[in-house]
Amino acid sequence: MPRNLTNRTLFIALLLVPGLGARAQSIGNRQSPIDISGPVRLDPQAPAFEDIAQLRLPKGFLLRNTTGYRLADNRWASLKAYPEPASAAAEIKFGGVDYKLDEFHFHTPSEHLVNGQVTEMEVHFVFANEHAAPCSASQLLVVGQRITKGAANTELNKIFGPTVSLPPQYGVFTKVDNFTVMNVLTGLDDSYRYPGSLTAPVNPEHLGGCPNPPGGETQQLVSGQLPEVVSWVVLRQTIQMSEAQLARFHALFPNGDARGPQALKGRAITKTKD
Repeated sequence: MPRNLTNRTLFIALLLVPGLGARAQSIGNRQSPIDISGPVRLDPQAPAFEDIAQLRLPKGFLLRNTTGYRLADNRWASLKAYPEPASAAAEIKFGGVDYKLDEFHFHTPSEHLVNGQVTEMEVHFVFANEHAAPCSASQLLVVGQRITKGAANTELNKIFGPTVSLPPQYGVFTKVDNFTVMNVLTGLDDSYRYPGSLTAPVNPEHLGGCPNPPGGETQQLVSGQLPEVVSWVVLRQTIQMSEAQLARFHALFPNGDARGPQALKGRAITKTKD
Protein backbone atom coordinates (compact mmCIF):
# COMPACT_ATOMS: atom_id res chain seq x y z
CA MET A 1 0.00 0.00 0.00
CA PRO A 2 1.45 3.42 -0.92
CA ARG A 3 3.28 5.07 1.95
CA ASN A 4 1.71 8.46 1.25
CA LEU A 5 -1.80 7.36 2.24
CA THR A 6 -3.11 8.95 5.40
CA ASN A 7 -4.02 6.91 8.47
CA ARG A 8 -7.67 7.77 7.79
CA THR A 9 -7.46 6.30 4.31
CA LEU A 10 -5.58 3.25 5.51
CA PHE A 11 -8.32 2.61 8.05
CA ILE A 12 -11.00 2.93 5.39
CA ALA A 13 -9.06 0.65 3.07
CA LEU A 14 -9.00 -2.05 5.73
CA LEU A 15 -12.77 -1.78 6.13
CA LEU A 16 -13.17 -2.34 2.40
CA VAL A 17 -11.31 -5.65 2.35
CA PRO A 18 -13.81 -8.36 1.33
CA GLY A 19 -15.30 -9.97 4.43
CA LEU A 20 -14.63 -6.94 6.63
CA GLY A 21 -17.04 -4.09 7.33
CA ALA A 22 -20.48 -3.65 5.79
CA ARG A 23 -19.49 -3.84 2.13
CA ALA A 24 -18.48 -7.46 1.68
CA GLN A 25 -18.60 -9.57 -1.47
CA SER A 26 -21.87 -9.43 -3.41
CA ILE A 27 -23.82 -12.19 -5.15
CA GLY A 28 -23.48 -10.89 -8.72
CA ASN A 29 -21.18 -12.37 -11.34
CA ARG A 30 -19.81 -9.10 -12.77
CA GLN A 31 -19.63 -6.76 -9.78
CA SER A 32 -17.33 -3.76 -9.44
CA PRO A 33 -14.85 -2.52 -8.39
CA ILE A 34 -12.08 -5.12 -8.53
CA ASP A 35 -8.43 -5.57 -7.65
CA ILE A 36 -6.62 -5.44 -10.98
CA SER A 37 -3.89 -8.00 -10.44
CA GLY A 38 -2.59 -11.31 -11.70
CA PRO A 39 -2.29 -12.08 -15.40
CA VAL A 40 -3.61 -9.23 -17.56
CA ARG A 41 -3.74 -10.00 -21.27
CA LEU A 42 -2.80 -7.44 -23.91
CA ASP A 43 -5.74 -6.83 -26.27
CA PRO A 44 -4.55 -5.04 -29.43
CA GLN A 45 -8.14 -5.07 -30.72
CA ALA A 46 -9.62 -3.32 -27.69
CA PRO A 47 -12.24 -0.66 -28.51
CA ALA A 48 -10.64 2.75 -28.90
CA PHE A 49 -11.69 6.31 -28.14
CA GLU A 50 -12.26 7.63 -31.66
CA ASP A 51 -13.81 11.07 -31.15
CA ILE A 52 -13.17 13.00 -27.94
CA ALA A 53 -13.09 16.53 -29.34
CA GLN A 54 -15.98 17.67 -27.14
CA LEU A 55 -14.11 16.59 -24.03
CA ARG A 56 -11.50 19.22 -24.88
CA LEU A 57 -14.06 22.04 -24.70
CA PRO A 58 -14.66 23.97 -21.45
CA LYS A 59 -18.19 23.33 -20.23
CA GLY A 60 -20.44 24.06 -17.26
CA PHE A 61 -21.30 21.53 -14.56
CA LEU A 62 -23.59 21.48 -11.55
CA LEU A 63 -22.15 19.89 -8.38
CA ARG A 64 -24.51 17.76 -6.33
CA ASN A 65 -23.73 16.03 -3.06
CA THR A 66 -26.08 13.03 -2.97
CA THR A 67 -25.95 12.77 0.83
CA GLY A 68 -29.57 12.76 1.96
CA TYR A 69 -30.98 12.00 -1.49
CA ARG A 70 -33.44 9.06 -1.57
CA LEU A 71 -31.28 6.51 0.21
CA ALA A 72 -31.20 6.45 4.00
CA ASP A 73 -27.80 4.76 3.85
CA ASN A 74 -25.49 7.63 2.99
CA ARG A 75 -22.40 5.42 2.67
CA TRP A 76 -23.39 5.29 -0.99
CA ALA A 77 -23.44 9.06 -1.43
CA SER A 78 -20.89 10.92 -3.54
CA LEU A 79 -20.08 14.30 -5.02
CA LYS A 80 -21.37 14.34 -8.60
CA ALA A 81 -20.95 16.83 -11.42
CA TYR A 82 -23.72 16.99 -14.03
CA PRO A 83 -23.48 18.81 -17.37
CA GLU A 84 -25.21 22.19 -17.11
CA PRO A 85 -27.18 22.61 -19.23
CA ALA A 86 -27.83 18.91 -19.86
CA SER A 87 -28.25 19.62 -23.57
CA ALA A 88 -24.57 20.62 -23.72
CA ALA A 89 -23.29 17.25 -22.47
CA ALA A 90 -20.18 16.10 -24.31
CA GLU A 91 -20.60 13.34 -26.87
CA ILE A 92 -17.86 10.88 -27.75
CA LYS A 93 -17.39 7.78 -29.87
CA PHE A 94 -15.90 4.63 -28.35
CA GLY A 95 -15.43 1.46 -30.33
CA GLY A 96 -17.72 2.83 -33.02
CA VAL A 97 -20.53 3.47 -30.51
CA ASP A 98 -21.88 6.90 -29.57
CA TYR A 99 -21.86 7.83 -25.88
CA LYS A 100 -22.87 10.98 -24.00
CA LEU A 101 -21.36 12.16 -20.72
CA ASP A 102 -24.00 11.67 -18.04
CA GLU A 103 -21.97 12.81 -15.00
CA PHE A 104 -18.70 12.38 -13.17
CA HIS A 105 -18.15 11.75 -9.47
CA PHE A 106 -15.48 11.04 -6.87
CA HIS A 107 -14.63 8.30 -4.37
CA THR A 108 -12.23 8.15 -1.44
CA PRO A 109 -10.18 6.02 -1.26
CA SER A 110 -9.92 4.71 -4.83
CA GLU A 111 -12.43 1.98 -5.57
CA HIS A 112 -10.18 0.06 -7.96
CA LEU A 113 -7.03 -1.49 -6.59
CA VAL A 114 -4.01 -2.24 -8.78
CA ASN A 115 -1.91 -5.11 -7.45
CA GLY A 116 -3.60 -4.68 -4.08
CA GLN A 117 -2.85 -0.97 -3.74
CA VAL A 118 -5.31 1.87 -3.32
CA THR A 119 -4.81 5.57 -3.99
CA GLU A 120 -6.26 8.56 -2.16
CA MET A 121 -9.15 9.12 -4.56
CA GLU A 122 -10.72 8.04 -7.83
CA VAL A 123 -12.89 9.94 -10.27
CA HIS A 124 -15.40 8.17 -12.54
CA PHE A 125 -16.62 9.68 -15.81
CA VAL A 126 -19.94 8.01 -16.67
CA PHE A 127 -20.98 7.90 -20.34
CA ALA A 128 -24.36 6.55 -21.47
CA ASN A 129 -25.16 4.67 -24.67
CA GLU A 130 -28.65 6.01 -25.24
CA HIS A 131 -29.40 3.34 -27.86
CA ALA A 132 -28.37 0.32 -25.80
CA ALA A 133 -30.96 -2.16 -24.64
CA PRO A 134 -31.74 -2.02 -20.90
CA CYS A 135 -29.44 -4.29 -18.89
CA SER A 136 -26.97 -4.71 -21.75
CA ALA A 137 -23.31 -4.92 -20.82
CA SER A 138 -22.46 -1.81 -22.85
CA GLN A 139 -25.25 0.42 -21.57
CA LEU A 140 -22.69 2.53 -19.70
CA LEU A 141 -19.04 3.29 -20.31
CA VAL A 142 -17.20 4.38 -17.17
CA VAL A 143 -13.68 5.77 -17.28
CA GLY A 144 -11.87 5.62 -13.93
CA GLN A 145 -8.91 7.87 -13.15
CA ARG A 146 -7.05 7.18 -9.90
CA ILE A 147 -5.68 10.11 -7.89
CA THR A 148 -2.65 10.30 -5.61
CA LYS A 149 -1.44 13.00 -3.22
CA GLY A 150 1.10 15.37 -4.75
CA ALA A 151 1.01 18.63 -6.67
CA ALA A 152 -2.12 20.77 -6.89
CA ASN A 153 -4.34 19.96 -9.86
CA THR A 154 -5.20 23.13 -11.77
CA GLU A 155 -8.38 21.81 -13.39
CA LEU A 156 -9.73 20.10 -10.28
CA ASN A 157 -9.06 23.31 -8.35
CA LYS A 158 -12.21 24.56 -10.10
CA ILE A 159 -14.04 22.07 -7.87
CA PHE A 160 -11.80 21.66 -4.82
CA GLY A 161 -10.22 25.09 -4.64
CA PRO A 162 -10.49 27.10 -1.40
CA THR A 163 -13.01 29.59 -2.81
CA VAL A 164 -15.49 26.98 -4.09
CA SER A 165 -18.54 26.36 -1.90
CA LEU A 166 -18.86 22.59 -1.99
CA PRO A 167 -22.44 21.39 -1.34
CA PRO A 168 -22.62 19.68 2.11
CA GLN A 169 -25.73 17.67 1.23
CA TYR A 170 -28.41 17.20 -1.40
CA GLY A 171 -30.48 20.28 -2.17
CA VAL A 172 -27.53 22.66 -2.21
CA PHE A 173 -25.96 22.92 -5.66
CA THR A 174 -22.80 24.63 -6.90
CA LYS A 175 -22.19 25.73 -10.51
CA VAL A 176 -18.74 25.15 -11.97
CA ASP A 177 -17.88 26.98 -15.19
CA ASN A 178 -15.29 26.31 -17.88
CA PHE A 179 -14.35 22.82 -16.72
CA THR A 180 -12.43 20.78 -19.30
CA VAL A 181 -12.68 17.02 -18.85
CA MET A 182 -9.58 16.24 -20.93
CA ASN A 183 -7.47 18.33 -18.56
CA VAL A 184 -8.20 15.65 -15.94
CA LEU A 185 -8.08 12.42 -17.94
CA THR A 186 -4.53 11.17 -18.55
CA GLY A 187 -3.55 8.40 -20.95
CA LEU A 188 -6.83 7.33 -22.53
CA ASP A 189 -4.91 4.94 -24.78
CA ASP A 190 -3.27 3.15 -21.83
CA SER A 191 -5.89 1.39 -19.75
CA TYR A 192 -7.26 -1.74 -18.17
CA ARG A 193 -10.59 -3.09 -19.44
CA TYR A 194 -13.17 -5.40 -17.93
CA PRO A 195 -16.99 -5.91 -17.82
CA GLY A 196 -18.58 -4.90 -14.53
CA SER A 197 -21.26 -3.08 -12.62
CA LEU A 198 -22.06 0.21 -11.04
CA THR A 199 -20.51 0.70 -7.60
CA ALA A 200 -23.57 2.31 -5.98
CA PRO A 201 -27.30 1.59 -6.14
CA VAL A 202 -29.35 3.27 -8.85
CA ASN A 203 -33.02 3.79 -9.62
CA PRO A 204 -33.88 1.29 -12.41
CA GLU A 205 -35.70 4.10 -14.22
CA HIS A 206 -32.30 5.66 -14.89
CA LEU A 207 -31.34 2.51 -16.81
CA GLY A 208 -34.44 2.32 -18.97
CA GLY A 209 -36.28 0.14 -16.47
CA CYS A 210 -33.59 -2.53 -16.24
CA PRO A 211 -35.11 -5.35 -14.08
CA ASN A 212 -31.79 -7.00 -13.21
CA PRO A 213 -31.21 -6.97 -10.31
CA PRO A 214 -34.88 -6.72 -9.34
CA GLY A 215 -36.10 -3.86 -7.19
CA GLY A 216 -34.84 -0.38 -6.52
CA GLU A 217 -31.94 1.06 -4.56
CA THR A 218 -33.03 -0.42 -1.23
CA GLN A 219 -33.32 -3.92 -2.66
CA GLN A 220 -29.92 -3.54 -4.30
CA LEU A 221 -28.44 -2.61 -0.93
CA VAL A 222 -29.99 -5.69 0.68
CA SER A 223 -28.83 -8.12 -2.02
CA GLY A 224 -25.44 -6.49 -2.59
CA GLN A 225 -25.98 -6.91 -6.33
CA LEU A 226 -25.71 -3.77 -8.43
CA PRO A 227 -26.66 -3.43 -12.12
CA GLU A 228 -24.06 -5.11 -14.33
CA VAL A 229 -24.29 -2.66 -17.20
CA VAL A 230 -20.79 -1.14 -17.36
CA SER A 231 -17.86 -1.43 -19.73
CA TRP A 232 -15.01 -0.33 -17.46
CA VAL A 233 -11.93 1.58 -18.62
CA VAL A 234 -9.50 2.09 -15.72
CA LEU A 235 -6.60 4.32 -16.74
CA ARG A 236 -3.19 2.97 -15.79
CA GLN A 237 -1.63 6.38 -15.18
CA THR A 238 -2.57 8.34 -12.09
CA ILE A 239 -3.01 12.07 -11.61
CA GLN A 240 -2.26 14.17 -8.54
CA MET A 241 -4.15 16.46 -6.20
CA SER A 242 -2.66 18.48 -3.38
CA GLU A 243 -3.19 17.63 0.27
CA ALA A 244 -5.40 20.72 0.62
CA GLN A 245 -7.55 19.71 -2.36
CA LEU A 246 -7.92 16.16 -1.07
CA ALA A 247 -8.83 17.47 2.37
CA ARG A 248 -11.78 19.41 0.96
CA PHE A 249 -13.30 16.20 -0.41
CA HIS A 250 -12.41 14.16 2.67
CA ALA A 251 -14.29 16.71 4.79
CA LEU A 252 -17.49 15.84 2.91
CA PHE A 253 -16.97 12.08 3.34
CA PRO A 254 -14.76 11.56 6.41
CA ASN A 255 -15.61 7.85 6.50
CA GLY A 256 -15.05 7.35 2.80
CA ASP A 257 -17.50 6.68 -0.03
CA ALA A 258 -15.90 3.70 -1.79
CA ARG A 259 -17.26 0.23 -2.36
CA GLY A 260 -14.90 -2.63 -1.56
CA PRO A 261 -13.29 -4.89 -4.18
CA GLN A 262 -15.52 -7.65 -5.55
CA ALA A 263 -14.76 -11.18 -6.71
CA LEU A 264 -13.54 -11.46 -10.30
CA LYS A 265 -15.49 -14.70 -10.88
CA GLY A 266 -13.71 -15.75 -14.03
CA ARG A 267 -13.76 -12.42 -15.83
CA ALA A 268 -10.80 -11.52 -18.01
CA ILE A 269 -8.97 -8.25 -17.39
CA THR A 270 -7.24 -6.88 -20.47
CA LYS A 271 -4.90 -3.97 -21.15
CA THR A 272 -4.31 -1.78 -24.18
CA LYS A 273 -0.53 -1.45 -23.78
CA ASP A 274 2.30 -3.57 -22.37
